[in-house]
Amino acid sequence: MILHTDIQGTGEPLVLIHSGGMTGGTEYTEQSDYFSKKGYMVIRPDLRGHGKSTGQIENYTSHFANDLLETLESLKVEQCHIAGVSLGGQAALMYAKKHPEKVKSLTFSGSFRSNLTTGRKYYRRKQVASKPIFLVMRRLFIL
Repeated sequence: MILHTDIQGTGEPLVLIHSGGMTGGTEYTEQSDYFSKKGYMVIRPDLRGHGKSTGQIENYTSHFANDLLETLESLKVEQCHIAGVSLGGQAALMYAKKHPEKVKSLTFSGSFRSNLTTGRKYYRRKQVASKPIFLVMRRLFIL
């Protein structure tokens, strides 16, 4: 699905993904002004079910990577810097994991896997770098 997207500036693509309950048009306005003046094309999509992006919202986190891929392909973006916070960080991480060849850099904060039970199995099996963060979440939410 091609997501509704706000674009500011021209140059190297920088994707900024909003947190839950926000939109690409309402979050990161100051950052967009700054980076667009520094030679970046700032791309701020509305994730599925947010702002002007519609689409099926059942299990919508499973669509993050493909939605971002289709959106960036429609903009003819082959590689980009990508950043997000909270839900947007999760989307950025999932995109980078599925399409590492398309990501120049990845920045995320305040993010964790959406399904904590599945996440627990995933993190134990894969032993990924986020394991310490997950263990904190596990103590808070699973036990």
